[in-house]
Amino acid sequence: MGPKSAYLFLYNSLLVAGWSYILYLTVDETLNGNGTKDAFLRTRKQLEIAQTAAILEVVHSGIGLVRSPFATTALQVASRIAILWGVLIAIPFDSRTAQINLYSVDDTPKIFLNSGTMIIAWSLSEIIRYSFYACKELLGFVPRPIEWLRYSGFIVLYPIGVASELTMVYRGLPHMENNDMYDLKMPNPWNFGFCYYTFLVIGTLLYIPGFPKLYFYMMASRKRMFRSWREADQAKKNK
Repeated sequence: MGPKSAYLFLYNSLLVAGWSYILYLTVDETLNGNGTKDAFLRTRKQLEIAQTAAILEVVHSGIGLVRSPFATTALQVASRIAILWGVLIAIPFDSRTAQINLYSVDDTPKIFLNSGTMIIAWSLSEIIRYSFYACKELLGFVPRPIEWLRYSGFIVLYPIGVASELTMVYRGLPHMENNDMYDLKMPNPWNFGFCYYTFLVIGTLLYIPGFPKLYFYMMASRKRMFRSWREADQAKKNK
């Protein structure tokens, strides 16, 4: 294993461990604490480290250390960094522990979206993804169960994660609008105005073209994976 592979293996392995710990804390809070709605408050410090470390993925792609598409990588990382630092951390509002109920039975929520569903979706996605890359650097190949999870888990996890992210923004927007948070009003010495509320609304609208682009990119990768499996199995049969 050369220096490049050793570094990438260490990077991915550390993030597998980090996201596994975040998932453990979230599950523990769900079972023994106040449920998934308080997951962010329990995992904030760990999330700050693990999610911010993903910026290095954009660097890796940009300098050619890995072959991941730069635009797709940057889009995925930027959206999560924005949700973490630009919404959950930057804005002191109650929606950190609020949720949107999609289905209830006898006034008891059964299907819902909140910070906990977001963190669970993030954690599972990242554990699978970083495990995939760690195996690739260590073994030179990826065991099929992990490869299958990498190109199948997103089908469910990505929509849950994105819907939960949008829920956090939606529940925070009224607070931002009513308090003019982080706004720069005219006139000022710089002759420049900025509205953080509008900035986040525009950022949210970017999900419309961004999410399908990422989702269909992964679907295309999934098809290539199954095709390579079939070709490999056929080659073995022909020997």
